Amino acid sequence: MVEVNALPELLWPEIDAQVRAHANEFAFIQARVAAESFVRNQAAMAAHRATRNLGFDARMEKKAAGKVVDLLVTRHGEEPNADNSVLVELKMAYPGTWTGNADEVAKDLSLLAGQPNAYSLVLYFAFTRTPRWSPYAPKPKHPTFENGLAKVVEHLGRDAVWRGRPFNLAAEDTEGKAVLLVWKA
Repeated sequence: MVEVNALPELLWPEIDAQVRAHANEFAFIQARVAAESFVRNQAAMAAHRATRNLGFDARMEKKAAGKVVDLLVTRHGEEPNADNSVLVELKMAYPGTWTGNADEVAKDLSLLAGQPNAYSLVLYFAFTRTPRWSPYAPKPKHPTFENGLAKVVEHLGRDAVWRGRPFNLAAEDTEGKAVLLVWKA
């Protein structure tokens, strides 16, 4: 039987692969509206695929440890709690603000602090080309992908416990780069 604390090493690569497989769809949607729910759905599908034969269920927007979390992976048939579940909050981060949305990531980490299997899953992205009306259109004042990511890490005061490989985003009139990162609460 797989222990709950062993699940993260199965989850992160599977979620990364799922998000990568849908990178172009993400690019199209994110250039037009915040796509956090799209990424959450992809993460839940990947978590289900990675754990379904191991006796776990992947649930979305469920309460555990006193907080509703974006993704909850818990033993099949059990009431979720901090000991039998992996709790995941998902955030999008980008170089459009000075912290790249790291304040929201820090808030999630703070709310989940003390939970043994709680994480913040962050999809960091930066567009190099979008429609000019896009809320995420690149601007000369925005840092580069790498510099913006460094600002997020600096603001959080620690590096991610897991980091995927950066991948390209491309969809019609939108181009950019993204990477999936995970911080433990």
